[in-house]
Amino acid sequence: MHLENDIRVVGFAFAHVSDNESFIKTESNEPNMLTRSWERLFKTPTILLYDNEYSDVVDWGSFAKNQTQQGKLNIVDRFKLHLGKLPDDRKPTLPEKLHKKKDQRHKRAITDYLRKMGEVNIKWERNDNELQDKRTMRECAYLAGLIGTLDSETLQFTSEPEAAAIYCFTKKSLREFYSGDKKGFMIVDCGGGTVDLTTREFINENELDEITVRSGDFCGSSFIDQDFLKYMEGIWGKSVMNNLGDCYKQRMIQKFCEVIKFPFTDKFPDSTFELDLSEFKKILSKIPGIDLNPINESEWSVILEYDTVKKMFDEQVDKIIQMIHKQLRDSGEKCSTIFLVGGFSESEYLQNRVKKEFETMVTHFSIPMDPIAAVVRGAVIYGLRMNLIKSSTIDPSKIKPIIQNRRLKYTYGVKTSSFVEGKEDDEKSTIKLTQKFSCIGDARVGTSVKVDQEFEEIYSPFFPWQDAIKIQIYTTQKLDVKTCDEPGVELLGELEVELPDLISPLLLLTKRPVLFSLTFAKEEIKAKAKNLLDRTSGTS
Repeated sequence: MHLENDIRVVGFAFAHVSDNESFIKTESNEPNMLTRSWERLFKTPTILLYDNEYSDVVDWGSFAKNQTQQGKLNIVDRFKLHLGKLPDDRKPTLPEKLHKKKDQRHKRAITDYLRKMGEVNIKWERNDNELQDKRTMRECAYLAGLIGTLDSETLQFTSEPEAAAIYCFTKKSLREFYSGDKKGFMIVDCGGGTVDLTTREFINENELDEITVRSGDFCGSSFIDQDFLKYMEGIWGKSVMNNLGDCYKQRMIQKFCEVIKFPFTDKFPDSTFELDLSEFKKILSKIPGIDLNPINESEWSVILEYDTVKKMFDEQVDKIIQMIHKQLRDSGEKCSTIFLVGGFSESEYLQNRVKKEFETMVTHFSIPMDPIAAVVRGAVIYGLRMNLIKSSTIDPSKIKPIIQNRRLKYTYGVKTSSFVEGKEDDEKSTIKLTQKFSCIGDARVGTSVKVDQEFEEIYSPFFPWQDAIKIQIYTTQKLDVKTCDEPGVELLGELEVELPDLISPLLLLTKRPVLFSLTFAKEEIKAKAKNLLDRTSGTS
């Protein structure tokens, strides 16, 4: 067997709280996928255990989590919440020793985690859905030694809800729901940190179309855990909880999940829940400077009322329900089925709330047999299809990607300039330079684009003596904006293209056009600029 034919495709869901992995051997016609677990845990906790100086990783994943029960304190977790647009006050604080620069600490943790993961497997399929975060993940994967070059095609991206959609679409037991005129189905991927939604339409036996713009929010199950810790601050006091340390907080959360969070349902509204936390009395008594006198003996066994726990759930579940409503409105009543996937989807309380809210709007509700593994198994199927397309032994034209079209989540534009008359005061007229947001073709939020579809525009330098042109690419979730400094407009990246040397005076009279293109390739974006006079180019 040739080495190049002996390839494994690995799906890896790098989540905010815990991770999952699945892999297949690509020569299989009907591959049996294996979802790997460590220490009999179905998902691997996204946790790192560092030495005293945070210079080396002592342990990671479920092994690091086990160390928290032994009182080892240099635990770093939930660091992926620093990706995305979670407000700063809701992001976990990372140790200063990770990196002297605050904005680099989460990158250090991600790199260390991927490096440890790479000791188990090297080629894998990543799941993520934010443009700027993909760039960060590529850098971290490269630094961790998982890929040889920054632009390596060994690392491919697909969003978590899209991977779950592929999994549900390819399972024969689930495709029975696609019938009649309503061939759309919604994936609600309920994870620990985020909940992401996508609505797809069944085109034929092998292809899916995206019919709405993907949406998501930070309303995963880990925020229920954080609300529980806030509740404990009200009982034991903020000072006691702050001195408890992250590893002991993890133990407290684990107990809360086992006793209350996991079994919680809406069937017994008169119930109460007792949580025995007496083990923490001994732990806290050994920490200098903590006054335990305000804590009554009875408060080491905490009683939570049903409504108290319900409130913790409802803050997140209400957000999920609102997002589902919007997806249904945007789909134009084409959706017949809602699939709940991800770890949070196993919550009976969440399931019942969703079914009750939407039972008159959709025909079917479904939870796959392995809702946690749906994402990584879908990523494997996605990776296998892409591997077949690139295979030299198979005609690529005969194998199409499962995902044919996607809806743009952003509007893409380039900052262009023009002189306009302005007023500095009532008496003096001035001239100022604008920062116009110029949309790249029709690349606007909600637009349906084919895989590898390209949008082009031609730009010219503003000043005739420029020896280079810098193209700055901006994004916004608004349909249209006028300037790049408006709220909600963010810089995605930039390209610089050299212009011909100004030896000939005739060049000062030319526009020296630069062709810029933006290609939506799979889940990543490729930007390219070309000087049309001497054909020099740059890519990103």
